[in-house]
Amino acid sequence: MTSPVATGPSSGLIDLTGSFRLWPAPELNVWRGAMARAVRDVDPTLRPQLGGDPFLREQLAAELSVDMDQVAITSGVRAAAPILCRWSRRVVLERPTFLGVQRMLEMNNIPVTTTPWARFRDFTPDRHITFWVTGPCRNPDGDTPDERLLDTLNSFRSAGAQVVCNTSYRWFAPPQPMPEGFVTVGSLHKLAGPGSGLGWVVGHTAHAEETLRHLSIIAPPLHWQRAWGYFLKVGGLGLLTRRLRDIASLRTLIGDALGLPEGPRHGPNMLLPVRMREEQAVATLARRGVRVSPGSAFAASRDSIRISLGSLERSRAEFVTEALACVVDLK
Repeated sequence: MTSPVATGPSSGLIDLTGSFRLWPAPELNVWRGAMARAVRDVDPTLRPQLGGDPFLREQLAAELSVDMDQVAITSGVRAAAPILCRWSRRVVLERPTFLGVQRMLEMNNIPVTTTPWARFRDFTPDRHITFWVTGPCRNPDGDTPDERLLDTLNSFRSAGAQVVCNTSYRWFAPPQPMPEGFVTVGSLHKLAGPGSGLGWVVGHTAHAEETLRHLSIIAPPLHWQRAWGYFLKVGGLGLLTRRLRDIASLRTLIGDALGLPEGPRHGPNMLLPVRMREEQAVATLARRGVRVSPGSAFAASRDSIRISLGSLERSRAEFVTEALACVVDLK
């Protein structure tokens, strides 16, 4: 069993690298009830239908405000990436970003080019290219595609390119509808924890039937899908999103205390420039009792650190802010 996250120097390092706290009793009790119902439903010999358990797809479609027939269940975004891009000669991936997607694509011999959003318009789209972005709340900086970027991507889609948007942080920010024809992927990992093991693809992809067959191979077993279906059916998602307001408040509190510029950024992750080499900044904060991630782990363009607020207690925010002020470039 995973140990609870440390919450201060007296109990070890404050972990801002993206760790998750254990679920509190209300959420855990609902999950256990959902799992018990699923186990009663499902014989071990059964497997999900192509595309996933219809019961779960129905619940997810309602949450995502899409048609159930567009939803395919997966085990997560990284698992789905090489399947969605397997016919692409190149994937143009945003930078900075979570590099797990890039690594998974390259492990499957799919060429990847990383570039800032502002440089996407320099590419000539065709049906052999996939453009990959995150919206809203990109990891690591919380940025969200603006209308200009979406218009550019929509023109690429019209020219035959595939556009994939990772929407795993959709609950952390105001809704952002994507243009029709984009493929969206998502998971519960950012909301429920990495052990949730549940993701989805929404939209029509190239070679749709074969893609669906391959996505089904990486989908979780039927009893797991059914358990999540029951969890969503009885309002479990609402329980998981209750803490998001606290995370937003912490983001504002830390940003204001550090004098960071305001902007349309949301979510649990913050990318902070530092006034020294980033490895030195990481080590300095560790000595002060705060664990952070280097910006280079997310292809940041300058020395920086990423903090993730999902496990931070408000009572420790002042301590964390004082530590960050020792390394963050406030100019």
